[in-house]
Amino acid sequence: MAQIVYKILMSVLLFVPAYGQWNHALYLENAQAIGMCRHHELIFVATISHGICFSTDHGSSWNEYSPIAPFIDMLNIVCIYDTLYATDYGGRIYVSKDDGASWTTINIIPSHPPICRGVFENNGVLFAATDGGVYHSTDSGNNWFIDTVGTGSVMAQTLLEKDSILFLGTRSGLFSSSNNGLSWNRSDFGFPQRTDVTSLVCFGDAILAGTWGHGIYISRDEGLNWSPCNNNLPVGYISELHLYHDMIFCTATTYGGSIGGVYCCDTSNLSWKSLNDNFSNTDVSSVVVSGDNLVVGTNHSGLFFRSVSSITSVSGNSVTMLPDVHLLQNYPNPFNPATTITFALPVKSFVSLKIFDALGREVTTLLNEELLAGTYSKQWDASGLPSGVYFYRLVANAIPSGKTGSFMETKKTYLAEITSNCN
Repeated sequence: MAQIVYKILMSVLLFVPAYGQWNHALYLENAQAIGMCRHHELIFVATISHGICFSTDHGSSWNEYSPIAPFIDMLNIVCIYDTLYATDYGGRIYVSKDDGASWTTINIIPSHPPICRGVFENNGVLFAATDGGVYHSTDSGNNWFIDTVGTGSVMAQTLLEKDSILFLGTRSGLFSSSNNGLSWNRSDFGFPQRTDVTSLVCFGDAILAGTWGHGIYISRDEGLNWSPCNNNLPVGYISELHLYHDMIFCTATTYGGSIGGVYCCDTSNLSWKSLNDNFSNTDVSSVVVSGDNLVVGTNHSGLFFRSVSSITSVSGNSVTMLPDVHLLQNYPNPFNPATTITFALPVKSFVSLKIFDALGREVTTLLNEELLAGTYSKQWDASGLPSGVYFYRLVANAIPSGKTGSFMETKKTYLAEITSNCN
């Protein structure tokens, strides 16, 4: 009874979170939250001992899946199109196509699978970053093949695609591939030798790399040369970098007694600002933005959230996030042979609208041009294509004066099979 009363009281308190301050999320107060991702209006988190949990209120409170088994000690979770991929410390990959209601299991190697740090996709190929190297699959994970990286096996941690080049962060440096993983070469000139690269993000002409022990590095020439990007950043052990519109959020751990916490900067000046006022749980491992909430996961104290709109820049001005583009569900859906995709732009943007098949392979490009603010409709004629599930992805790079920002969303549609009635 006392526990029920406690939860009711805490639920009431959560209706009035402190604006501009960190609030402790409900129900996972002592969890170790390793990785997070957002899918539509849901947030998912991979935890130690609590398995995969989800939030329906932008991270203010959390729910466990029941039953938890086989999810015990999870390592990471990502969303690719409409599919969730979760990994655990046993080397297994769990796949869900229904927002976590049901899961299937993939083993990269049936016996003694390597620990998988994350799953990524590019041009229809799935990649698994593991402690035993990089594996790829061209059949949705049914069969996996190991890639040759450098001169031997590497402990892979994170992947990023920029301008058709793949970048691979490992515990022994950064590698790149211009042929979708067929071959990899070192791409870490300017890093300390054999730097442990933990996280990668890109914006405009820049790539940022978070490292374990050396802070953040930046490249503006497709990864050929790197230099430190630690202006006003007192931390060295970076756990995650997260790009949200024209803001970058950085989380760091207190490994070895170092300073941890949460930091942010504007992509236009790259000067970091601490977000750790009134925040004592600075051993931070993961970060995501949902609604107006900046949500972070810690290594031992659960999850916390605060208002994004309350964050101010280094100069003290309020940070204005670019408004979201609105991508509507296509109509009709299901369809055959044509359907219409509608979207709205709040500001002038460079827009890309592409179609992908169920394996993530690009089918066609409907738009790739600069558009003014407004509402647009584009018809897709799928004549000659096989029936089944397809995805359409809208990427909008906003171009307001003096700022840059980006938006990406993917929606699912279904090309129906035409049936004929014979009398």
